[in-house]
Amino acid sequence: MATLLQPFSIVLLVLFLLFQSISAKEYYVSVNDGSDDNPGTLEKPWKEVNTALQFLQPGDKCIIRGGTYTESVVISGLVGKADEPIVFQSYPGERVVFDGTASIKGNWEMYSNEIYSLKIGFDIWQLFVDGEMFINARWPNAFWYDKSVFDYTKWGFSSTNSTYNLKESTGVMIDNGTQNLAKSGINATGAIAILNIGQWLTWAGIVTNHTTGNASFTYILPDKPEAVHFVPRNCRYFLEDKLEFLDAPSEWYFDPVEKKVYVWLNYTTEDPNKHDIRGKVSTFAFTINNGSSHITLSGLNFFATTVYVKGESKVKDVHNIKLESCYFSYPSYSQRALGSTTVPNTTTLYYNGDLIENAGNFTVFNCTFEYADGQSISYRGADGLFENNMWRYNDFTCVGDGEVFQSRGVRDRFVRNTVHSNGPSVGFSPGAGNLPDREMGLSVGSDVSLNLFYDLKYLQNDGAHVQTGINSQNGTVLEYNWCYDTMKWGLRFDRIDKNNATWGYNGTMRYNVVWTTGGIRLKGDDHHCYNNLAFDNENYFDLCLFGYPGDGAKGENSHTVTKGNILQNGACSSTKTPQCQYDVPGQYDDNVKGDVRNFLRDPDNLDFRPQPNSDLVVQGVGPYGKESMDHGGVYWIPGRQDTGSSMPIPPDGTNTAKCNAHLMWLSGYSAEKHNVYLGISESSVESATASSAEYKATMTSPANIFDPGSLKPGVMYYWRVDNIRESVTTKGSVWSFKCQ
Repeated sequence: MATLLQPFSIVLLVLFLLFQSISAKEYYVSVNDGSDDNPGTLEKPWKEVNTALQFLQPGDKCIIRGGTYTESVVISGLVGKADEPIVFQSYPGERVVFDGTASIKGNWEMYSNEIYSLKIGFDIWQLFVDGEMFINARWPNAFWYDKSVFDYTKWGFSSTNSTYNLKESTGVMIDNGTQNLAKSGINATGAIAILNIGQWLTWAGIVTNHTTGNASFTYILPDKPEAVHFVPRNCRYFLEDKLEFLDAPSEWYFDPVEKKVYVWLNYTTEDPNKHDIRGKVSTFAFTINNGSSHITLSGLNFFATTVYVKGESKVKDVHNIKLESCYFSYPSYSQRALGSTTVPNTTTLYYNGDLIENAGNFTVFNCTFEYADGQSISYRGADGLFENNMWRYNDFTCVGDGEVFQSRGVRDRFVRNTVHSNGPSVGFSPGAGNLPDREMGLSVGSDVSLNLFYDLKYLQNDGAHVQTGINSQNGTVLEYNWCYDTMKWGLRFDRIDKNNATWGYNGTMRYNVVWTTGGIRLKGDDHHCYNNLAFDNENYFDLCLFGYPGDGAKGENSHTVTKGNILQNGACSSTKTPQCQYDVPGQYDDNVKGDVRNFLRDPDNLDFRPQPNSDLVVQGVGPYGKESMDHGGVYWIPGRQDTGSSMPIPPDGTNTAKCNAHLMWLSGYSAEKHNVYLGISESSVESATASSAEYKATMTSPANIFDPGSLKPGVMYYWRVDNIRESVTTKGSVWSFKCQ
């Protein structure tokens, strides 16, 4: 009987799967020409996404037509399946925007000088003029249009006599005269002060007392922090939320009592109604809660609003949510304009329960996060994947956090992302869960690989591009990353600097390139530091293996293995003096010290390979080996992959390439082949086809090294790399360089 039932069962299974694929439906929404009385078809779409929610089943798609949507979508208890997720996606070729702002129009009045005012009758806490954010009026001045808000020299600086009372959460800020509060002419009483008084921590406080002409003010922190790490000489501040601070174009102020907007446009005495002026009125465009699962948001744009994914409790946890190819611009902003000092509500992906395998199982793929106030994401989960994303120009106040992205999960997979030009002290901080998770014996180690980190700003002290805390280090691997351009550390395994402090252990840093930063720093023990390259860093030594006497080390890093690294200034157990006063702890073998320009091909133009026929290749030293040395080889380049080729080496526009340079690039995402074009005419290279003289080769991925042969000094060369995927060619940009 069993032999008869088995084939019959297979037939039933095939029929069931066929029925499931046939039954999966597509529903359509169009804000411009839809009606919620329609059946939700392509020809007769609904007007709102919320209308579709009552019809969606596993495998269904809600396809959203182009347009601007201001509704708040609440997805409650909507459950898809692992192989049949419920998808909300943009219609192919159309731009869908979820907008958290409202238009501001009316009878604007001239308030004074160039400042207009308008009573609007509702609250706003962020202002946009023609799509560009204006700055809440502040002192000292700094602006969004030129990104000077990310310049720490635009803050007021504390004298060494400033004080803070932890018990009372009050302080006295004494200005050191750099910006000269005493001569500013302002009275700051009642203002909100952005206070970087905790090294890598910043709070919003209320100015309780200040008089015009005085160099000091008193303040209180309503959040009442338990620890501040107060060091007066490192403290900074700026002031917001008073009308008298509005003294320059592209600033604004909101009176929450009168519900009145004040704005100084960039255009002299021009009628504000000639511009698209909008205010933020919404925090979340999508809320996903109440046990929802297996849901994907794909190809959606979010302007001045974002998504909130979190269940009300462990019982109603949300899981298996994917954000794919979404664009978050100004996703979060604080309500300081309304007098609030709390941290902003940010993009949230949060699992409440125990962090067992795949708990939450969140994915963020190919998304952009830009211009957020506060952390870019509030995340907790296990085995979350963050791949091929962009983080840029986020958090110019740093209130309530010290990281662009701090995970509160475990076993993060942070892979092939680009993180640049952000304000906080840390780019990415791998998670460690919380104490109950660790007491369960769950592994915490994260994979942080193939990421590009650069231009980390100095709005807070301390920090690193990748900051790995004590409890996050066990099993964490930082590999194949480039980190550059910051006064802070490039890569760091950290701990508290005090006697008998707990250490982290068993972390790995390998095959990374770190330059023009503070270098690489390892605290703890039993770490593995292999084949990294570090040069042109700010400290006396490129690698600090913490373990010198007198700072509570007592054997720290005594079991750490450091091998095969290229370190221009070598390594030491301290970076405080130009001569290393203590032996490097642990096993320290086969590391190379010296000017990297003497034994690497062209580090100034991002070619970090050993010079041809170098002994470094045979010795296995440094982050690039024999597979990257020749034409047709593979040179790993970190960062987000676009649809087309990017990250040209030699860099676009350089005049200092070597005349034996190879042409290398970062492939477009999932590219199968590349066509390479090279010539001395920009227009000829731009228009070249496979039959042109400029066509040089077709290379199969992952190969990304082309040898052009001998190049002539001083000649401007132009080149292009097209991507080919599934017989579709994506034309590349034209790049240029000169060699010498």
